[in-house]
Amino acid sequence: MFLFITPIISAQSIVDNNQQSIENKLAKLEKTSPQQLDSAIEEWKKIYDSEFQQLSLANKAELLIIGSNMYLARGELAQGEIIYKQLTRLLTKITDLTLKAHATILEAKIAMDKGNSYKALDILTSLNLSISSADNTQLSFQYFSTIAFLHYRMAEYQLALSHYLKASELIPLMLKADQSYNVMELYNMLGLINLDIGKNEKGLNYIEKAIKLAQENGNNEMLAHLYINRGVYYRNTGDIDGWYKNTLSAYNLGVKIDYPIVELTALTNLTDYLIVSEQYKEAQESALLAIAKARQLNAKREEAMSIGNLGMSLFLQGLKNEGIIKVEEAIAIVKEIEFRQMESMMLNSLVDMYADIGNYKKAYNLLREQNLLENELFNKEREKALASMQNKLDLNEKDRINELLKRDLQLKNERLVSQELEQLLMLSLASIAIMALILILIFAMKIKEKNRKLSVKNSQLKLDSQKDPLTGLSNRRGFESFITRYNFAEENIPSTKHSDAILIMDIDHFKSVNDTYGHSAGDYVLKEIARILTMNIRDNEIVVRWGGEEFLMYFRDLNKQHISKVVNRLLKHISQSKFQFEQQTLNVTMSIGFIYSPFNDITGEKLDWEACIKLADEALYLSKHSGRNRATGVIESNDVTNNELRHTPLTDLVATNKINIIEITNKND
Repeated sequence: MFLFITPIISAQSIVDNNQQSIENKLAKLEKTSPQQLDSAIEEWKKIYDSEFQQLSLANKAELLIIGSNMYLARGELAQGEIIYKQLTRLLTKITDLTLKAHATILEAKIAMDKGNSYKALDILTSLNLSISSADNTQLSFQYFSTIAFLHYRMAEYQLALSHYLKASELIPLMLKADQSYNVMELYNMLGLINLDIGKNEKGLNYIEKAIKLAQENGNNEMLAHLYINRGVYYRNTGDIDGWYKNTLSAYNLGVKIDYPIVELTALTNLTDYLIVSEQYKEAQESALLAIAKARQLNAKREEAMSIGNLGMSLFLQGLKNEGIIKVEEAIAIVKEIEFRQMESMMLNSLVDMYADIGNYKKAYNLLREQNLLENELFNKEREKALASMQNKLDLNEKDRINELLKRDLQLKNERLVSQELEQLLMLSLASIAIMALILILIFAMKIKEKNRKLSVKNSQLKLDSQKDPLTGLSNRRGFESFITRYNFAEENIPSTKHSDAILIMDIDHFKSVNDTYGHSAGDYVLKEIARILTMNIRDNEIVVRWGGEEFLMYFRDLNKQHISKVVNRLLKHISQSKFQFEQQTLNVTMSIGFIYSPFNDITGEKLDWEACIKLADEALYLSKHSGRNRATGVIESNDVTNNELRHTPLTDLVATNKINIIEITNKND
């Protein structure tokens, strides 16, 4: 006979057991992988609805942090922010610095998801966390990983790499804490960054480490992602067979485990592979599958990319009008979702398509639209950087003023005390007065020195705002300052023998350099071009990074007959230079549009520099669509009005013989 005895449990034991239970639940939720998000969020809702009111303040805060992070990971920014706002109200009652640090990181993630990258960076920088000062491994790991991912989003690959490497120092402790998924993700990001900066072998090494860890843990979802990224390595190194095999493995694994987002990514990459390998019919079929999958997932970006790929595959099969229609459909979607970078890339493809079918007017209009968009993107990035710099300067100024007020209050207190003791301590008062005077003099000198330093910082900020950070050349703002100092309107007067010259230059097929060798190679080419162009100017002339891969050169007081030789020399210098990036030799050419200034004996007052640049830019367009690696110059006009020069497309003026141009192909002197 068995006797079942019910144990007697104290009230404190029940409390302890409940506390242990909620901590176990929270620990389980913290280990949620992206593939488990839906079920984990449902579990989070159950805990919130049934247990939230009974939890301790610390457990409530932890539950809200986990919930907000999960909703952000699922792309539901609004819900994640609602939970974060509830968390901020709760944190006013909590002193736990670790929880507050987690909340600060969460605030930065929300700013990042809203597109405020510089605000997110300021938030994380203010946290000023380091491995040595943080006693919580997961907090330190999350901090370094978040700030690294932010730099990666901002294309600041070296900064991203340095923070990911700091996070990697915590890998042994993270594995001990059963955080293998986060370690896999870290290896994956280290791999991707190294691939982006052209360190392909190092990138592959990190991806292989992640693959091994994913296989050991049976994480097929992560494994599918890693197959795609290993395919990127093979694409970068020119092994398109390896690219195809890894991408196909990712797709098959995605189908097997019913992981639609990987299926979609793999289909998109397979379509790219099929276009590159000139299997256009198969690319069309792959693009159609990707479009259907993207619409199933309501993934607008991927839908637009796949429709664009469909248009490209149709165009390359000879179905040119059908292909153009699809690319225009894709552009409409990216405009709707405001994905401006992709819009620019697609406009570039559409320009080439219209030029290929002979519709040069449409191609020209689209090229102008793309140039405006590129300028807008360039200016936005510059404005964000300047705003961040100014914000930091403002914070320094506020700290300085607070310090001054604090010292002033201290001085007033000292004076009050001295007045109360005046009758008894006359001798001491005299001494204090002398000391106070000395302090005031020292204080005034310090203020003067700080003001001088602030003035220097402001001057440096103004100077930095006129420089391109990558090449060190002047940017558009710097050129405007140069042309204002030069007094273009008054100095540009007609001369029979001498003239200034404005050149607009664009690197041919620059996108393919980035796509083939990585953004690090593209940056190297831009800096080398800047160096070569700078070698070809005098002290009173200027080279400008005009935007993206475009440069501007302004030559002063040249013999008109000599300008063509200068342009030809530049074409030859660039095309014959060996651009040696790591172990690759890159062949680079440029197309040029140029104009004499003053043009056709019209003074700078009547035809300003913006109008001259417009004509040179349109001449560049003619060089691009006449075969590239050449120059087109606007040299004289026949009975053309200033209004026509400003507002009529150059192609129309040339067609009606109102403008004469000169074409220079790349040849020896």
